[in-house]
Amino acid sequence: MTHQTRWTRGGLRTLAVLAMAMLVIAGTAAAVPVAPNEVYGTVSDQNGDAVDGVTVEAVHDGEVLVSTTTDSDGYYELKVPDPNDEASGETVTIRTTGTQSDDQASITWESAAVDNRDLDVEIQTDTGDGGADDGDTDDGDTDDGDTGGGGAPSGGGGADDGTETTTTTTAPPSEPVEEGLSGTEAEVAIEGDSLVAVGFQSQTELSGSVSVQALQDPPQPVPEARQFVSAAEITFSDGDGEGVDMVRLSVSQSRLDELGVTPSGLVVAHLGDDEWEELDTTVVSTDGPVVVEAPSVGFSTYAVLAQEDVTTTTATGDTPTETTEPPADTTTETPTETTTETDTPGFGISLSLVALIGAALLALRRHA
Repeated sequence: MTHQTRWTRGGLRTLAVLAMAMLVIAGTAAAVPVAPNEVYGTVSDQNGDAVDGVTVEAVHDGEVLVSTTTDSDGYYELKVPDPNDEASGETVTIRTTGTQSDDQASITWESAAVDNRDLDVEIQTDTGDGGADDGDTDDGDTDDGDTGGGGAPSGGGGADDGTETTTTTTAPPSEPVEEGLSGTEAEVAIEGDSLVAVGFQSQTELSGSVSVQALQDPPQPVPEARQFVSAAEITFSDGDGEGVDMVRLSVSQSRLDELGVTPSGLVVAHLGDDEWEELDTTVVSTDGPVVVEAPSVGFSTYAVLAQEDVTTTTATGDTPTETTEPPADTTTETPTETTTETDTPGFGISLSLVALIGAALLALRRHA
C-alpha cells in the first residue's frame, strides 16, 4: 500500500467521521417551539382596590386565545400563543369580562416578549338602606318612635326586625319610551348606550301604541356559550302585537366593540316561560348601528345575544357546522406551511451530510 493510498484512505475516514458528527449536531438542532408572549398586570376597581376573580382574556379577531382569572391581589398572567402561526406583529386585545364596566388594552404580539397591562373596571357594590342614611326620619308611630328613628342601630327608622336590606346588583333599566303606531312599519328610538332602536313590520296597518323599555341586564340568565348584548321589554297597548310579523333591534357598534363580537355573531332571542328561545336572525344593516331582524313570536322581552365563532346569521342549528369547517381548513394548512419552512434547513443539511457520508464510504471501498 502506497503512502498516497494511506493518506487518501485516512482523509476519507476523517471526512466520514466529521460528516457523521455534523449529522448528529444537525439532528439535535431541532426547531425550537415559538415562545408565547407573556402578559401580566393588575385589575383594579373604581376605588383603586384589587379585584379578585375577574376573567381576563386575550382575543384576536374575535377569537379567545387564552383566558385566566385574577387572584386575591387582582394579579393575572397570560401566556398568549401566536394568533396566526405567522410572523410577529399581530394585534391582540387583552380585556376583562363580566364586570359592570369592563376595560381592555392591546399588545403587538412578539415571541418571548413580556408586556404589562393594568386594567381598570367598575364593580357595582351592594349598599344598605339602613343606619345613618335615614336615621333623621321621625317615625313617631313606630316602636322606636322615642328615638325618632335618628340613627337607630337597625337602620330603616324603626323597622321591627332590624333586618338590613340591600339594593339589586343589576343595572337599572332605562325609562320606557312610548310611541303611537300607524302604517305597516314603525320604529321606537331609544337613547341608550347599547340598544338604540326597536322596529316593527306588519302586513297590515298598525294601530294603538307600543312601550319599549331598554334593559341593561338580562332578566334571565342567557344560554351557555352566549353573551348578553342588549334587551328590551316590549308592551303593546292594543292586544299583544299579533299583527307584527318582524321585529328589528338596532345595537350600537361601540357595544359590539366593547364585547369583541362582530355583527355576524348576533342572534335575536325571545324570553318565554322563563326560557330564551333563539330565533332565525338576519343582519339587515351594519351601516351605523347594527340592525338585526327576527320573526315575531309574541311580545314580552327580546334580547340580542352574541354567539361564539359564528360565521352566518341563519338558524342556530346550522351555525356550528358552518363555523367549525373554516377553522379546520385554516389549521390544517397553516401548520403544514410553517413546519415545512422551519424544518427545511435542518432536513437539507441532514440530506447533504448523508450524501457526503455515502460518497466517503464509496470512495473508501474503491481504494480498499
